[in-house]
Amino acid sequence: PPVRRNLPEARTDMTGWGEGQPNARLSTSAIGMGRPHSNGPIEHPDRHSYRRSVGSQAVAVPQTLGFLPGGVIVVPKERGGVTGSSSYGKCQFNERCHLSARITLTILAATFGFCPLTASAEKTGAKKGGYVDVRTYLPQGYVTDGSVDYREQIQKCFDENAYVYFPGSDDSAQPMIYGSTAALKTRPFSVVRFGTNAILKRLPCFGELLTLGKGTHLIGAVIDGNKYAHWPLMADRPYEHYAYVTGHGVVLGGQNIIKDCFVYNLAGIAFGAWSSSDNKIYRSRAENCGFLEATGEETWMGEHASGDGFFFYPNSHNNLVKDCEAYDCSRWGFVIEGSSTNNTFVDCRGGNIHFKCFGFIDVEGEVPNNSLVRCRSHNSGITVMGSQNDLFGCVASQIDAMNASYVRIIACTTTGGPIAVGSTFDALEANARPSAMVLFNRVFMSRPFEGGGIRVACGDHKSIVSNNTVYAYEHGPRRAKGLALKNVAVASGNQISHGRWDKEISQFEKPYYLRARVDLEFMLARKREAADRRLRAYLPELGIEDEPAHLKILIGEFPFAWDRDDVGRKLAWHKPANRPETPGRAFIGRHWDTDHVWGPAPIGWHFLRFELPDAHEGRKVFLHFGAIDGHATVYLNGREIGMHDGNTEVGWNAPFHFDVSEGVRAGANDLALRVFASSQLGGPYRPISVVVR
Repeated sequence: PPVRRNLPEARTDMTGWGEGQPNARLSTSAIGMGRPHSNGPIEHPDRHSYRRSVGSQAVAVPQTLGFLPGGVIVVPKERGGVTGSSSYGKCQFNERCHLSARITLTILAATFGFCPLTASAEKTGAKKGGYVDVRTYLPQGYVTDGSVDYREQIQKCFDENAYVYFPGSDDSAQPMIYGSTAALKTRPFSVVRFGTNAILKRLPCFGELLTLGKGTHLIGAVIDGNKYAHWPLMADRPYEHYAYVTGHGVVLGGQNIIKDCFVYNLAGIAFGAWSSSDNKIYRSRAENCGFLEATGEETWMGEHASGDGFFFYPNSHNNLVKDCEAYDCSRWGFVIEGSSTNNTFVDCRGGNIHFKCFGFIDVEGEVPNNSLVRCRSHNSGITVMGSQNDLFGCVASQIDAMNASYVRIIACTTTGGPIAVGSTFDALEANARPSAMVLFNRVFMSRPFEGGGIRVACGDHKSIVSNNTVYAYEHGPRRAKGLALKNVAVASGNQISHGRWDKEISQFEKPYYLRARVDLEFMLARKREAADRRLRAYLPELGIEDEPAHLKILIGEFPFAWDRDDVGRKLAWHKPANRPETPGRAFIGRHWDTDHVWGPAPIGWHFLRFELPDAHEGRKVFLHFGAIDGHATVYLNGREIGMHDGNTEVGWNAPFHFDVSEGVRAGANDLALRVFASSQLGGPYRPISVVVR
């Protein structure tokens, strides 16, 4: 059988192959019985084969021995090499033992005739520690700036080799970027590894970029979804579901191990599993997935541009996601759906940076026996449905278990909103669920929510709600309710404190860095286009069938002030002379705060100025509001001109207008807007327009 020599001494860079275990000892029991023995636990990443590093010579061994991937064991070349050990005693390797071991392993390899890597690696003549360098498949004069599509060459490398390596560079400012369109697919039970500063860049296309074969390992991959370059492919699509989804990043084939990977700027799902089980994902990250920018929105409004970070659906079982992150993924950061069971998320993090995504974690539908352990998001919520799902030590803006049965919520924290089991946010009596355990939790309320910081409606009189602490909101006449319980068997040891908890909530800070770069100019341009599109669809309501005589869209930052004590009307802030001396700034065209679902103070004032050309004096003039989340009172030049209730189920998302022909004047005009938001995010999240007929 082929024997590979001259491997690096005591390799410690085996990412995904039991790293942190250099110089592991090969025991006599391992040779005789197919059981590896080491100084530490061995992770079995698949059922293909395993690898052990103990010296500098390599010999192929069969799959049935169950060592590390590639069917390779490295044995010591020095005389008297290392000390073997077994349950039967210790044996000092001497020259005779060493030779005997080599002969034994060689005979075994020849008997089973299995060495998937060696043949292909020697065939290509390109190795890096047993890997095939993908560049050997690229044409002469290839470039690594991501400008050329090498899908065909990369796919051929995947087809012909079980071990593929994407080399990187020593300069982070000049990474090696490999361009490719969809759809790449690895062979089963292979290993794909990326070097430092190596990037796989998606070139404009539709479809899944990389599909992993069963049992494949993906290590250190960095994938640039390049979604802004995909905009020309979808710019003219009708505005409908999935109009701005191009395809997904990494699709799991089952029994995959993914480590230290990063997917960003992708118009789709970063890591997706469809009927795929027994996968493990470690220390991986998804950022800026989905394409909310294309819709002109910064808040998830539907499936037009959806993208999740880590997605398991349907019937995807026994998956583990550990120490992973999902930020600015437009729908959910982490998802379990469609009868997927026995999945576990551990030490995962996520939330909102530039966008208000739909939520942090979604365990949706009839999905039993899934666990969330120490998952944390200070500004995005967790939703749990199904039966016998567990949350331990999690942090979220709110925890919605209103459709969960036999749920356990233990030692969790909310940063602004409630924990709700059974019931609805409006009716405690509705939708009761059986046998919840809600224990040792902390709830920080950032608003005077009357429904209760912990609300539980039990359907079988067996729920336990004990030893929780609710920090309920209280300021002036506004006071939140601490507990709202119905048909609960045990409710003991709960503590309620009232006050304002802004300081405590602010300590749950959002991430201080984001590797992906959101194209803010692209986002603003799409906002203007979306505002113009919606306004033109609304023009018939203003009696305008053709082009308006004048149109000005107000979008961007303008002066703004919070009114926590509701004194703005008494102090006549609607008059320019009475404004707060040092107002802040807020963006017209986005929600007040994409940072907290349940905060901050529910009253704010916007102050704007706009010019009306002299030529339009005497014409019909309208103020058009794209949408305001909250009850709005509008003042023009110091006089109230109307109100709109955006605190209703339909009002928050409805455009409206006022005829201001009598109150407007040629030249400069002053516009003041008071918004009281009773729930959700608040503010004029779509632009304001001045329209002349």
